[in-house]
Amino acid sequence: MHKIDGVAVNNEHFSSLVNTADNVKIDHLNKLDEIRTEAAKQVGGTLFTHFSLGWFWYKMNGIPYSFDWNGNSRTASEHMITIFDSVDVQVGCVAEIRS
Repeated sequence: MHKIDGVAVNNEHFSSLVNTADNVKIDHLNKLDEIRTEAAKQVGGTLFTHFSLGWFWYKMNGIPYSFDWNGNSRTASEHMITIFDSVDVQVGCVAEIRS
């Protein structure tokens, strides 16, 4: 017998939102928080949530940047860490191969 004990969210989409206005990021955080809220409704056990962060999401236009969400001023990465049970950081990048 198999059991689902968690849900992982890979969020490549946020890479396109890093340099947008705060309200766009806040809307996205609200949607991510809905995932946690819905997972918490699991009956008969805990459905853990896991999230994959981009390594540069704490910056805006290349500079560390905090904004308010749910009464706290944090970077986007820090806000996301507070939402999910666990996180990983994606550190891969595109490299140019030179001969």
